[in-house]
Amino acid sequence: MSKHQSLNVNEVLRFANHDFMNQLQLIKMNLDLGRLEEAKKAVEQTAEQCKTFFSINKMGLPKTIDWIHTLEWRYPSIHVNVETNIDEKINQEADNVVCDYLEGAFTYL
Repeated sequence: MSKHQSLNVNEVLRFANHDFMNQLQLIKMNLDLGRLEEAKKAVEQTAEQCKTFFSINKMGLPKTIDWIHTLEWRYPSIHVNVETNIDEKINQEADNVVCDYLEGAFTYL
């Protein structure tokens, strides 16, 4: 999928729900097997992913935010761990530049 082929709302919701169901199934499996520490760890990882999601949104760069949030689905063979420390919005004029840079970097991998 190229940068010009964005995901529609249905596709994004389908991917997001699929990922969330996988996380819930992992937690349930660990609980069913009596692995309480593993279940707690899975819950903590899911909570951390939610915090990262909302932190990314603080950038205030709509195209870049969409690009980052759909990265795993657009490039499923690439695993990226995103950690954030965003306290305020970034200059809106940077949105196209940042998004194009990221797309270019991943296009050649």
